[in-house]
Amino acid sequence: MSCNSLRNRTTFKCSQAVDFVRVAPQVNAIIASKTRELKQNDNAGEMQLRGSVLTNRTETHVAEPTRGILMVVYPKMLHSIHATIRLLRDYGCQLPVQMWFLESEMGAAPLGYSRVLQSLVKDYGPVTLRGVTDDLVVGFTSRVYALAHSQLDHMLFLDADNAPVKDPTYLFDTPKFIETGSLFWPDFWTPANTIFNLKAQSLIWELVGTPFFDMFEQESGQLLIDRKRAAVALHVAQFLAMREPRHLERLRLAYGDKDLFRLAWLRTNTPFHMIATPPAAAGMVKQNQFCGMTMVQHDTKGEVVFLHRNGKKLSGAEDFRRITRGDIFKRLYSQKK
Repeated sequence: MSCNSLRNRTTFKCSQAVDFVRVAPQVNAIIASKTRELKQNDNAGEMQLRGSVLTNRTETHVAEPTRGILMVVYPKMLHSIHATIRLLRDYGCQLPVQMWFLESEMGAAPLGYSRVLQSLVKDYGPVTLRGVTDDLVVGFTSRVYALAHSQLDHMLFLDADNAPVKDPTYLFDTPKFIETGSLFWPDFWTPANTIFNLKAQSLIWELVGTPFFDMFEQESGQLLIDRKRAAVALHVAQFLAMREPRHLERLRLAYGDKDLFRLAWLRTNTPFHMIATPPAAAGMVKQNQFCGMTMVQHDTKGEVVFLHRNGKKLSGAEDFRRITRGDIFKRLYSQKK
């Protein structure tokens, strides 16, 4: 640990250190346990398959993996999620959409009172709602929970304020996703210019139990994941997000779940492809100055695919101010530490 291991105005007490050092060994145990469990399930499934083939003497077909879009909804994002799903359907996207919500925020049956949700289910389906009752799931952990507990095989997670510019279904068939089972998208920052202290000296590497990796930070407004191939990594991500006490938050080692998936995948040696094209910014010119309000993300070929409106949210009110130009962030990746 050094003076640069934590962000400014962050306190690390001796009493916290006792539990802090327990996290990495617990992650090791989870990886070992989950790996054994998956191997046992695979072996059992193989034996069952062999038995059915020998008994029935019929050709066995492997079911196609299920695909879908996951989103997390909460009250103030209802208008944004309605706009995003309408946009998807306008593009001709037929993927089913799972909307996850916290019952502590929206009640057990929000479909009964929300006209926005009623419209989505009736007019823009297939759309289903999944309530979360676990008291440990709060804030950004709802995203991690949804990904870990969805029954979809291949999942495209989208933030409610993330607007595709075209039907994103093709992403499931990109060679990089087929090869690795996970597509991640970069943030603006690298260890050389990070504003989140995600550099070599950060305590986050010790907490997770993985060596420092010099690469772009991750932006989690969109994630494409093969759930089965990433099962162990998802389990570790959920553990890191929900374990008490929450060192990631208390010590400000990460900003929400922004880099949580990258860290869990690295820790479990789970393959992923980080989109090579850096994000751009879209916004408007105000008083001769560019004001970026939207993050522009690309696909594996460098073409724009997502506009993540993380600077100004939709409220449902009339707003005639529109994005008028884009500005590519020309941040060269630096090897300097």
